[in-house]
Order: sequence, then structure tokens, then C-alpha cells
Amino acid sequence: MDLAAGFGHLDIIKFLHKNHPKVIVYFLDQQMAVATIDEAASWGLLEIVKYLHELGDIKCNKRAIENAVNCENFTIVKFLLTHRNERLTSQTIYIAAVANHKDILNEKVLTDFELIKIIVSYQEGIYEDIRCWFGNGEMAIKWLTLALEYPFPPTDIMERKIEYFSPLGLAVLSGNLAAVGSIIKCKPHLSCSDIVEYALGVQQTQIASYLLQQQNSNLKLVYSIHCRALRPYWTIDTSYDFFLSVIREDNEELLKLLIVFFNGKYDGVIVGSFVSVLQSRFYKCALVLYELYHDEILSQNIDLVRIAIKSGHLDLIIRLHNENATFTSDTMNVAASYGHLNIVQYLHENCSEGCTTRAMDKAAANNHLHVLKFLHANRSEGCTPDALINAVRFNNLEIVEFLLSNRPEAFTPDALFEAVECNRLTIFNCLLDSNMFEFSVRAFDQALSKDQGDFVLCYIQAFPQQIAVDTLVPKALEYARFKVAYELVNAGYPLKLPNNMRWCILHPEALELFQWLVSHGIELHPLWMDLAASFGTLELVIFFHEKCTAGCTTDAIDGAAKKNYIAIVQFLIENRSEGCTEAAFKSAVRNRSPTLFKLLLENYPEKCSDSVAADAIKLSWS
Repeated sequence: MDLAAGFGHLDIIKFLHKNHPKVIVYFLDQQMAVATIDEAASWGLLEIVKYLHELGDIKCNKRAIENAVNCENFTIVKFLLTHRNERLTSQTIYIAAVANHKDILNEKVLTDFELIKIIVSYQEGIYEDIRCWFGNGEMAIKWLTLALEYPFPPTDIMERKIEYFSPLGLAVLSGNLAAVGSIIKCKPHLSCSDIVEYALGVQQTQIASYLLQQQNSNLKLVYSIHCRALRPYWTIDTSYDFFLSVIREDNEELLKLLIVFFNGKYDGVIVGSFVSVLQSRFYKCALVLYELYHDEILSQNIDLVRIAIKSGHLDLIIRLHNENATFTSDTMNVAASYGHLNIVQYLHENCSEGCTTRAMDKAAANNHLHVLKFLHANRSEGCTPDALINAVRFNNLEIVEFLLSNRPEAFTPDALFEAVECNRLTIFNCLLDSNMFEFSVRAFDQALSKDQGDFVLCYIQAFPQQIAVDTLVPKALEYARFKVAYELVNAGYPLKLPNNMRWCILHPEALELFQWLVSHGIELHPLWMDLAASFGTLELVIFFHEKCTAGCTTDAIDGAAKKNYIAIVQFLIENRSEGCTEAAFKSAVRNRSPTLFKLLLENYPEKCSDSVAADAIKLSWS
């Protein structure tokens, strides 16, 4: 019957039930039919589910509805909820919530959910406090999602703490202090470490404070990443992670409650996490920790001033300065590098150490124009050419313009080369427009080398007297700088070819270039087909065959044979009449290619000398 239900054979099930009642009675008595409705539900077989239900004695377990949810058969789900009493499981609700099956999470289903049964068993009135949360299932989805994500991304529902799925956990997550109070009043023993930890973790300050007030003795910390059965203890890593998780919104009130919760047992963790708190820019919490654990923090072997500067914590910097901590000229440099203008201003007004040129250089490199302007207006250290170089390198146009206009010591002819090297065309034009730069052969050659046609064209327009324009296109083509050639020709410069087109033929975009040359009326040279064949570029060989009236020479097949390009040799034999020389046969022997040798021998036997034929025979080629 179980197999029949699984495969949807309703007629077989009816036959078995009608003709073999003793078997069915035994089957039912042994409770072996529990999986029958489950199987039918898992395959979405509503008619069989109904029939088995009508038999009266056949039971199913809670997996029936879960199976129906899995296969998204809501009709079966509703039928089972309406006619059966096996109820849902938490796994079923989880599947429905994660898959966003709101049809499953309707009010009727949720009121049948075992959690509700637990809730209403507490005391009169509590259920009414939280009934509205269920509504059409939205709160259940939110609750399950958040509970699973705390404190780390979900792995499996069974690995999360079961306390978070209790009525009290729901009340905590929802921030309903009244409901929490009602439940705790009814069940005081539920106010334990787990629920306090949960309230702290989900940022419920008032509820965490209330729960801590209910404690009559010290709490025992039980937080762990996985379920308690797997890791029933705290470790340094887990307590550290928990600490940072609680203060992730820089809530100093939560921090103070957490310290009460820790009860002095984890001061080492708190002090050890101070740098992370500071680097995470939890400014309020960092200051509270510094005040509470002042001596312990200072006893650590860390450069606290530098860390506070990088983190931008002005209040802590002021506190450290008032305590006569060590400040140097590099302190303002670091503040400028990280763009903390308020700290730069404070140091400028209150510290005698000043800064160095590094302050302006780093502010320029990191695009902190506001800091750069302050240093320019209020400090005398100035900058170095590195400021301009770094501004160009990191594409900070406003800073480049500011330095060119206000800081003459930042000028360096290397800025043009840097703009070309980093492909900063807008900044390159800005540098040229300033009229501060002379022609740089190094920068121009770099633009040509990198095939940057737009840069080359801008350079020509800026320095027309320094560049021999007539030689540019041939030079670009000689080294296969196609973009430069296209840009120049399109701008009206004469199209002339170099003597050596070898690199053009070797280029991956060679076909497009020669098509472009033909479109501009350039006559193709027979040497080019020879080179294309030698380099193994079949599509280029075909193009030259179709467009080059001068054809090719015997070097074409000889060159292709030398590299064993059989397809090119085959094409040339079938489409050209130039033939080959003995060199092609020698190449076939040298390459140990009997296929090529036979192909040549069939078409040009007269070119095969006796000595070459003898060499082929030695290789056992017939």
C-alpha cells in the first residue's frame, strides 16, 4: 500500500483495502501505515490523501504537511490542516518562511502552530498581547529570519539556540517590554543567561536592562556559535565576537549593560577588543571603555595615538593630548592622510610638533581636497612633486588643478608621463592646458607604445612644432599601434606605410587593419601574403588571396610548411599557382610530418629531390 500511495495507484489501494482486509488490519495494527499518507503528500497526490483519510484508521506523522509544503502543494496542506490533527512542526514553518510561502503562514495555520499552543498555556492574557504579531504571517517571517541570523548567518535551524524560538524570545525580538514582563512574571525561571544574551544581541536596551534587574545571582555565560550540545562553553574567540556584535551600533547603554552581564569575568576580552572597537569607529563605546579600563588599555603595547588618529576619534585624541601622550610631526601627517580635517585643525591649534611635506602629499594622494586647502592656508611646510604625481595617479582632477594653481613646488614634468601611464586623459589635457609643461619625448613615446591614440593626438595639437607629423602613421604601423594610426588618419594626417609590416601581420586584429587599409585605397603587397602564410594566419591569407592582385611567391608555401601549417598549405595549393620549392619538402621531413610531405608530393613532385625523397624513405614513409 505504501508503494502504491507513493506511485499514485489509487485503484491498487482500493483493491488492497477491499480484497485483503486482514492484511490491512495487520498493517494498521503494526502502525506501518504511518508513512502512507506522508508518501502521497510528498508526491502531491490529493485524491489518495483524501481516500486514505476517509478510511479512518490510517494515520500520518507530522512529515505529511512538511512534505506537502516542500512540493508547494497548498491544496494538500489546507486539506490536512482542516481534516487532520497531526499539526505542524517548527521545520515546516521554517521551510514556509524561508521560501516565503505566505499561503502556508496564514492566520489559520499559525493558530494551529505548536508555538501558539505553548504561548496560550502560560497564562491568560499573554496570548492576546502577541496575537496581533502573527496576522498574515509577516511577523513570523521576520522573527524566524532575524532569529536565524543571530549572531551569525544561519547554517541549519537545528544549530540555533532553541530559547530564541520560545514565546519569550519572540517578545524580546519584538521589543515588547510589557509582554516580556508578563511572561517573566508567569515563568520567572525563563529569565536566564540565554535570554539576556539574546536581548543584548538584538539591541533591545530596555528589555536587557529589565532582564538583568530580575537576576538574583550572577549569570553564567553560555554563549557559543553552535548549539550548546556541540560547544557547551565559552572561548576567547566567541566572547570577543559576541562583545563586538552587541556594540555594533555604537550603543553605549548596551555596552554598560554588557559589562554588567560579564560581571568582571571577561575584562581581558573587553580590553583586548578595544583596538577593534576603535578601528570600527564605535566612538561612544570606545570612549566609555577608555574611561572604565584606562590603565589596562594604556598598559598594552600599542601606538594608541596613531590608532585613534586613523580612526578619526577626535575626543580620544583630545583626552590623550591632555594626558601628555606622545605626539610627533607624523601625527598630523597621518590625520591628513586619512582626511580627518577636525583632527588636523586641533593638532594645528594645540600641538607644537607641526607636520612635514608628507601631510600635503598624502592628502593629495587620497583625494582629501578639504585637508589640502587647510594645510595650504595655514601651514608652511608645503609639499613635494609627489603630491602632483599621486593626484594624477589616483585620478584626482580637482587636486591636480589646485596644485597647479597654488603650489609651484609640486610641479614636475613627470606628471605628463604618469597621466599617460595611468590612462588619465582628462588630467592629461588639464596638464597640457596649464601651459606649464614642455614637450616630453618620454611621455610621447609612452603614449605611442601603449597605443593611446587620443593621447598622441592631444600631444600633437599641444606641441605641433616638436613632432614630425608625416612620420607618425608609419611609425605607429611599424610597431602595430593601430589605435594611434586610426586616430591620426581620422584627424586628417597622411596615411603612409612603413617598410616593415611584420608586426601588423602578427597582430590579433590584423584582418581589421588590412580591411581598413584597403578601404583607404592602399594596394596590398605580395610579401604580405608570404608573411601571413609563414605566421599561420589563414584568414589573412584568404583575404590577401581575394584582394591582392599581385598574389604571392613560393615563399608562401615554403613558409607555411616550415611551421607545419597544413591548412594554409592546402589552401594555397588549391587556390594559388605560385607553387613551392624544395625547401617545403625539407621542412616536412624535418617536422616529421608525413601528411604534409604526401600533400606536397601529390602536387609538386618535380620539386622533391632524390636526397629529400631518400630522407623520407628512411622515416618509413611510403
